[in-house]
Amino acid sequence: MSNKTQLEHNIGLEVLEAKALIERDWKVLSLVVDLGEASFSQSGFLYFNDDGETFTAISRQRRRLSNLCKELKDLMWCEFSIKVTQMLIQLERDTTKINIEFDNSANGKWTITPSNIDDIKNQIRPNFQ
Repeated sequence: MSNKTQLEHNIGLEVLEAKALIERDWKVLSLVVDLGEASFSQSGFLYFNDDGETFTAISRQRRRLSNLCKELKDLMWCEFSIKVTQMLIQLERDTTKINIEFDNSANGKWTITPSNIDDIKNQIRPNFQ
């Protein structure tokens, strides 16, 4: 398994085991991770059926998710010369399928604001069909 694949797998496990998610009955989720030079923030949506509900994934070990995401960011730069400012992590609960996409735009392709929350919620909805 490549380093990239292993990191993506570990990120998926960390999100799946987040305290805020374990007892919820969600089907798929999307988590946007902002990776600034000195900052880390994340927010996203749980999708039950047709609706999406906002959430924040708090990992079992508080800094583990941020450390894994920063490791993947560094790996993308070192091995592929891809600068990452945001990650979109998508998971399907029943199959544990994971998809991670990367963005390097200055404004953040998936930045969630009060004015775009409904558009972003629909734009980043996972489709594992």
